[in-house]
Amino acid sequence: MGPGLSNGLLLTGIKDPGTPPGDIPAYLANYDDPTGPLNRGAETDIWNIDYQTGEVKATWVNPGGDVVDLTMITNGVTIAATGDFTAFNNLNGGNWFYLAFTFPVSSSG
Repeated sequence: MGPGLSNGLLLTGIKDPGTPPGDIPAYLANYDDPTGPLNRGAETDIWNIDYQTGEVKATWVNPGGDVVDLTMITNGVTIAATGDFTAFNNLNGGNWFYLAFTFPVSSSG
């Protein structure tokens, strides 16, 4: 996952207990294919929240340990993430667009 790579991640549920923060991908049963082979790496603790702006971002830890900032994307049906939007979109039909997650930030002190 990362710049120049066209791969992506599907946001789906993962079997408990998930993965610890900062861990490399684990092979866990998931809701996308709960009975299939465990051939998809999964991470569960990927979210970072900026409490000043409310912006929610995701990061992925590659098997080699390098950390990649993810871009959240959707095709209007599926929510996914990628390390390179252009490469992913070119490979997957060009029907994907950016998606941003935010939490409301209170203006009261």
